[in-house]
Amino acid sequence: MLIVWMPVTESRSQSHVVNTHFSVFFPVGKTVLDTAYTSNGCSLSAMLDYLSAVRRDSSLLLLNVQITGMASPEGSYQTNRRLANRRAQALASWLRAHTDTELPLVLADNMGVGWSLLDTLTLDSPRLSPYTASMAHILSLDSTQVSYHRGLTIDRRVLLLRRAQGGRLWPILMRDVYPQMRMARAEVDVARVETPPTIVCPAPEPMPEPAPAAPTVVPSTADTVATAAETPCQRHIILKTNAVAWAFLISNIAIEMDVAPHWSVALPVNFSAWNYFSNSRKYRIFSLYPECRYWPSACNTGFFVGAHLGMAYYNVAFGGRYRTQDRGGHRPALGGGVSAGLRLPVSRNRRWQMELSAGVGVYSLNHDKFYNQPNGLKAYTENKTYTGIDQASLSLCYVFDFKRGRK
Repeated sequence: MLIVWMPVTESRSQSHVVNTHFSVFFPVGKTVLDTAYTSNGCSLSAMLDYLSAVRRDSSLLLLNVQITGMASPEGSYQTNRRLANRRAQALASWLRAHTDTELPLVLADNMGVGWSLLDTLTLDSPRLSPYTASMAHILSLDSTQVSYHRGLTIDRRVLLLRRAQGGRLWPILMRDVYPQMRMARAEVDVARVETPPTIVCPAPEPMPEPAPAAPTVVPSTADTVATAAETPCQRHIILKTNAVAWAFLISNIAIEMDVAPHWSVALPVNFSAWNYFSNSRKYRIFSLYPECRYWPSACNTGFFVGAHLGMAYYNVAFGGRYRTQDRGGHRPALGGGVSAGLRLPVSRNRRWQMELSAGVGVYSLNHDKFYNQPNGLKAYTENKTYTGIDQASLSLCYVFDFKRGRK
């Protein structure tokens, strides 16, 4: 275990210490830190920005960063110890790889099942309120290891929890409480340091008193903590494709990138170059819809609204008398509109997501009408304005982490 202490100059003295913690979570039985799992990306980004703010503030001193790993209690004592230690090491390794200076990291001892955390989470779960007395009794018992399997041991309280209330308690714990215990936590201790007043001996001759310097406003520790809480989340690049377009045999792909908390930009591209089973039915198109999105969530998840531009070259016919083509093949539909939608994860690691969105827009159309037959002659030219639905998507998305350089 490596402990690195930051030096303190003799002219400074500690006044008080502020403890701020950041948590990351792991799937059951896993020790690899996945930044896309639950809220890990937001928590890690906030921690890096908080540490950076502390280092920039000369009135703050970073004392240590204590790393603790935890596991849920359903496994053996030995397995939970191994999981907890590896989760702590995974978080420590991630911090070393993403910070420019050496941190005063401290790996905690006696890592394993967080029984005190289990007690706290139990009180916070409304579904467990009918079992509060039973839980309190079991958790108050001393920790005693009993034989479990192939030489392994298990805390007897785990066996009591499995049997409590006729087995009705255990499934609730597995669903509501244990996922919050599979974690690693970084506790950051920061002290505000004060510079003692300088004693100035009187000069032998009177000197004119200099004008007072403008006071320097030093942000408080509370402000620093608040700034860390408002830092941006992990940014992502999302690759996606629209199932609605594929249903009409329109190949498509879109890329989206987070550019700031609450904001992202997207570029969908659609292309189709074939007929629908006959020459008189076709939907040939090449279109681009660059879009800017606003997300109420700072992590750019959930509901969003957007504004987009649109450009589409088109050659379409639906079996009627006329075929419609943008004028001369070089006068695309131009316009734009607004959209709204929802994107939610569909996999446990949150890499795979589904997005549902719709939009309306206004477009200027300048196209030629041809008789809908082989080598059909041009009938007339039409100029019109289209107002209506211009987007409808049910998209499958995959999320990549966007690696940002840090100074």
